[in-house]
Amino acid sequence: GSMIRTGGIDVGGLESGSYSVFVVPVSSLAAPVDQRPLREYSSELAVIKGTASEKQVQNGRHFIAFTGNSKTVVEWKISVGLASMYELHFKFQNNTGKPVFAEMIIESSGGIEIQRDMVNFKNDGEKWQTVRTMTETSINAGDYKVRLSVSNAKDLLMQKLEVR
Repeated sequence: GSMIRTGGIDVGGLESGSYSVFVVPVSSLAAPVDQRPLREYSSELAVIKGTASEKQVQNGRHFIAFTGNSKTVVEWKISVGLASMYELHFKFQNNTGKPVFAEMIIESSGGIEIQRDMVNFKNDGEKWQTVRTMTETSINAGDYKVRLSVSNAKDLLMQKLEVR
């Protein structure tokens, strides 16, 4: 009788027009970054260091208003549940008339600096926008601090940080 070919191993004569079937076990992978839920950290949860900003509410929307140009540090405590790379989304409104650059530092709960980057809050008029960045490498599950250090930002508004 005729034999079939399975898994690429020849087990006998193969009739013309027949084909191989490969069966593999089901595997489950972590969801891609863009399919993970977005976790919000509002400006209410942020710790502010410096005198050039204040927390405000307008139309039910909480935000940090930068009221002067001296250095201000805004810090959120975040938690991630999976070792992975993460997207960081900052929701802001830039009314300064110029781009505002902030130094972003991600720090572990033990105080170890994981990443240091510049974030550009573009000046695109008086509307809420989102600037996106990512962790440079995979970070472990746990607690972190995301810190923005900003100067010359009078009239910048910061609504929230979202982590995916």
